[in-house]
Amino acid sequence: GDKVWRPSRPGLAFKPVPSAPVPAYTAAARLRQMQALVRDFSANTIDDKGSTWPLRPLTKPLFRYEAKDDGALFALVQGTDPEAFVVLEARGEGKEAHWEYAVARFTDLEIRVRLKDREVFSGAHTLGGANETYQTLVVLKKPSDSPADFD
Repeated sequence: GDKVWRPSRPGLAFKPVPSAPVPAYTAAARLRQMQALVRDFSANTIDDKGSTWPLRPLTKPLFRYEAKDDGALFALVQGTDPEAFVVLEARGEGKEAHWEYAVARFTDLEIRVRLKDREVFSGAHTLGGANETYQTLVVLKKPSDSPADFD
């Protein structure tokens, strides 16, 4: 009877960043490139009432890694609340070097992510399921705003 999470596909799907410059030679220069590239992402969520909430990219990475490929994790936020993540990576070497991105949702609301003016990721309002890449097992609902209901 236990619920087991068995997604049918990986959570991230990397794609080339169109019209991106060749990754720079130094780590500091690649970070500046990633910060410029993430500025081209925009997004919005749509709540249950049909209201649209714009998201903005944070240009300071939440995490930076330099291994075989150089990359960073950035957030798309409403205020300071992350609703989605963008991973940017410099992949390949020499003439094969290029930038790739992947998007991961961090919301149960409907979401649409754009790179420049083209939609590159979308997801319906969902709590996910055991065979999906996104799943919520616990949903908390407050019965009212009365302090007595929280005892």
